[in-house]
Amino acid sequence: MRVLYLHQYFNTPEMPGGTRSYELARRLVSAGHEVDMITSQWQTKNSDKKTWFQTNESGINVHWLPLPYSNKMSYRDRIKAFFKFALLAGPKARSIGADVIFATSTPLTIILPAIYAAKKNDIPLIFEVRDLWPEIPIAVGALKNPLAIFASRLLERFAYRKSTHIIALSPGIKTGITATGYPETQVTMIPNSSDLDLFDVDHRVGLEIRRQHKWLGQRPLIVYTGTLGLVNGLEYLVRLAKATLAIDPEIRFVVIGSGREENEVRHKAEQLGVLGVNFFMLPDIPKYEIPKWLSAADIATSLFIDLEALWANSANKFFDALAASKPIAINYGGWQAKLIKEANAGLVLTANNPTSSAKILAKAVTDKHWLATAGESARRLAVDRFDRDKLASKLEKVLSRAFQAKKVRSSRSYRTIKRSIDLVLATLGLLLTAPITIVVALIIRMSMGSPVIFRQTRSGLHVAPFTIYKFRTMASSRNKNDDLLPDEERLTSFGKFIRNYSLDELPAFLNVIKGDMSLVGPRPLLTSYLERYTPEQQRRHQVKPGITGWAQINGRNTISWSDKFKLDVWYVDNRSLKLDIKIMWITLIKVLKQEGISAQQHATMPEFRGDNELNECTPD
Repeated sequence: MRVLYLHQYFNTPEMPGGTRSYELARRLVSAGHEVDMITSQWQTKNSDKKTWFQTNESGINVHWLPLPYSNKMSYRDRIKAFFKFALLAGPKARSIGADVIFATSTPLTIILPAIYAAKKNDIPLIFEVRDLWPEIPIAVGALKNPLAIFASRLLERFAYRKSTHIIALSPGIKTGITATGYPETQVTMIPNSSDLDLFDVDHRVGLEIRRQHKWLGQRPLIVYTGTLGLVNGLEYLVRLAKATLAIDPEIRFVVIGSGREENEVRHKAEQLGVLGVNFFMLPDIPKYEIPKWLSAADIATSLFIDLEALWANSANKFFDALAASKPIAINYGGWQAKLIKEANAGLVLTANNPTSSAKILAKAVTDKHWLATAGESARRLAVDRFDRDKLASKLEKVLSRAFQAKKVRSSRSYRTIKRSIDLVLATLGLLLTAPITIVVALIIRMSMGSPVIFRQTRSGLHVAPFTIYKFRTMASSRNKNDDLLPDEERLTSFGKFIRNYSLDELPAFLNVIKGDMSLVGPRPLLTSYLERYTPEQQRRHQVKPGITGWAQINGRNTISWSDKFKLDVWYVDNRSLKLDIKIMWITLIKVLKQEGISAQQHATMPEFRGDNELNECTPD
């Protein structure tokens, strides 16, 4: 499988910053896949490159675009950098042949070249969401213009709608995605991970770090490694150091990193009289140097400003601390706070009271027994729940599933002609059946009330979700427990009539015109079925779903799910214009004869349960 990986700010271990994309990509390479990384050379201080160039990083084919970027840039300049990369990365991504695209935010604009390349090359797109955007820029006040907010929300929903599958980095991010209406079954939570081997260093490495810095020596050390941005709120750590100075002046705090708020943090530390006393600031270091400092540290920290929107974060520094067997101290709630408390792997400090937090921290950092116990618990969490190897394998399965479902394309002429036929016949169908459509809609409205149109999320091409439209055929009758009655009891006499003549499918012509469906193809089924398919059955999603198909003219609802899927896959492998015309002609005859409407002893087709075909009914 060839994976096209898009990440605007890709880092190797020799660079400062997170290396999630590097670690996942190199594991995909180790598993036998080919990976092309589209990224920017954003740290361009010593570069003479002016245009795209390529390197090989641990087997990853990395395509770099020189494009300066820094967290110290204004928000306006950062937005410009986002869109410039999106504009230039699209053609580059399109030029690289691949089986699947994996695009990771931030920024959200990474989805634009990904969608462009996926559409032009007709391959599935997996989108990784690292932060809920634009919720966070809005929450911190970085995005205020109503028009910009509206456009950002449109882009967010557009990104989700065009994705075959989505990777969320935390439970909160997954919740935010599904809240937009995206099917939960097509969102997989793969958090940031712990690089167990990288952080398993000899304790003497930490001792050497302590020896090199006279201000540290054998004193207790609390460390922060990462960006000094607006959302990180490092002023909190400065105030924590000030409060701790009065409790125990031997305790040391060190901040390693850079960012837009670096000067403000330094100024605040000077103002409070802690800079160079018990609070120290060091510049960015490469990722491979971080384990040395965590080895020297007693407690690691992950900090954010007091804003609930940030609780869904999946910060690298949290998982690095776990891998290094160090207690982690955070000042926010959410899923990480819950983990720490349940595992006794660190401290959850109050966000708005550095004085009380300083007392807790000073006691913990000088308690050797607690440090050892909490460190062991942290490492156990890393091994059991956040091992990078295990989570990379989980990603590989998602990508492979999308690859399995990728459309095995016929000639371009067939695709073009088929789409033209779909548009012409679906439009004619809507026009010619308009009187019937109006009558059917009126009868449903008078007999069953609203809604007239049945809408439901189904799986389409490359398992991408879409909303199918059909005429409603069932009442909303419920039992005393407020559960819907069985289909056979809710199916009205008129509903049965329009199902017999397939009149309930008339609104689906809109799906064909929109491009969600074709006139001919496997029937679109529920998104909940996706995880129940065998790899062979998944292949039915290599083509657009249809209003009618090979299975529909060879038994429809009177044959088993297994046989139906075999017929669907046969169509995928043998489709042609001649076969499509044959299917449409036979469909017309079958409709007039009212054949294959219901499964035996059922009003509709029983629900597909994988290998266990239980007789619970669901509409086709």
